[in-house]
Amino acid sequence: RAIRREPLLAKLRFVSATVIGLVMGVLYFDTSDDLTGVNDTISLLLFSMLFLAIINALPVVLSVLPELAVVRKEVRNNWYNPATFVPAKLVIETPLLVLPPLLYL
Repeated sequence: RAIRREPLLAKLRFVSATVIGLVMGVLYFDTSDDLTGVNDTISLLLFSMLFLAIINALPVVLSVLPELAVVRKEVRNNWYNPATFVPAKLVIETPLLVLPPLLYL
């Protein structure tokens, strides 16, 4: 649903994960085993953790805030329960949360 609603955002996530993964692969392809190589490896791991956290957190924040008013109104009208909405939304958006980091790796 998120892919159909925001196709440009979904494509940008896939492209950014692929491009950043390729750039990091080229930059850190031949790291040495000495002290400089260890520092490079640690910086690569730090960048990877931050990139993966941001690439997954930003779309969630951008999609939840505009939907919040609609969800509150629909819960107030007893159309559905939040205990069913949250897992359903998680299941629907899981491919979009999993595939870009897999492309990065």
